[in-house]
Amino acid sequence: MLSLAASGIILGFAAGISPGPLLILVITETITHNTKSGIKTAMVPLITDTPIIILTLLLLVQLRDFSLFFGMLSIAGGCYILKMAYQGFRAKKFETALENKASKGLQKGFFVNMLSPHPWIFWISIGSPIILKASQQGYTAAGIFILFFYVFIIGSKIMIALLVGKFKKNFDRYYILIQRILAGILLIFSGLFFYEGFNFLITLYGQ
Repeated sequence: MLSLAASGIILGFAAGISPGPLLILVITETITHNTKSGIKTAMVPLITDTPIIILTLLLLVQLRDFSLFFGMLSIAGGCYILKMAYQGFRAKKFETALENKASKGLQKGFFVNMLSPHPWIFWISIGSPIILKASQQGYTAAGIFILFFYVFIIGSKIMIALLVGKFKKNFDRYYILIQRILAGILLIFSGLFFYEGFNFLITLYGQ
């Protein structure tokens, strides 16, 4: 039980603070709107990971080759993140952005996480095998891993949103520059997604 809890803590915290589209979105939403919006975006894994876990468990049983699945998923994710980067490059002044419509961080985060191959790969290669192995000890053991994983992946992202929100006032004069930097990072992630996607497809059809 302790080893499962430790695994959940380490993997959850590592995933939470690792640079990625969802973390960038948490920061962007906190700066553009408020800390509450950033925290809402940080809660996305609670919504997206449940169906991912269920589907990956089924996929582990049914499929032998995931190349086509991950390839199409990566390309779709690259397109969505490219759109987000484009919006970042077109960012307006900080005060104007705050007057815009209500945050859609939760909606954006949902699409980013569902279309990203990374949570799928994580749950297929690491998470789901741990759950399957832990379930041999009972559902409580599997539940402990999932509980600690979620607490730390979401908690770490909330911590980052709170830190960004605390120093948000210092961001107003640098808002456009920050948005451009974040958009540039998203552009890199988009390219990585396309690269991974085509790599999966080349591996599949090159055999």
